[in-house]
Amino acid sequence: MAFSIETVGRVWAAGRNLGNQAIGMAVGAGLATASQQADFLTAVDQIWKGAQMIYSGGSSLYALGVVVLGPAIGWYWSYVAQRSAKTDSQAAAVHAAVADPNTMVSAETQKSIIQTTASIAQSNNLEVSKDAKVVLLDATAALPEVVSEIKVTDPELAMATASTQIKPAA
Repeated sequence: MAFSIETVGRVWAAGRNLGNQAIGMAVGAGLATASQQADFLTAVDQIWKGAQMIYSGGSSLYALGVVVLGPAIGWYWSYVAQRSAKTDSQAAAVHAAVADPNTMVSAETQKSIIQTTASIAQSNNLEVSKDAKVVLLDATAALPEVVSEIKVTDPELAMATASTQIKPAA
């Protein structure tokens, strides 16, 4: 049974997290000598007593964590959201999903992707419109239903395509 790219990514992330936790517990408890375990327990006891002193001093550890770490965590998550919201990131995710045979992509999504590429190709003010035209022409020529030459008015565009079916118009 094959899995989608998204599922594989989630499994790897969960595995990394569980592996880190297992390594941490093994190092802290199972691989240490008796004297190291005693030192570890002493250190944990000192940390616990320090935490009790902070708590008994009138501060909640939770409130301190929110006050101290809250802004940094909020900034980090907004940074992650901002990066994933970029058009390049979203396009790469859509491309990976469409290219994966195990990811279901609806006909509406496929039509939208083709319409978007066509919109880019028709735009005269985008520097990538020529590249989009080349992709559309090559994709059209690769269709089994297209059996004859495709003639285009721009000779440079015809030369930029990979298909031998695309020729410059006379």
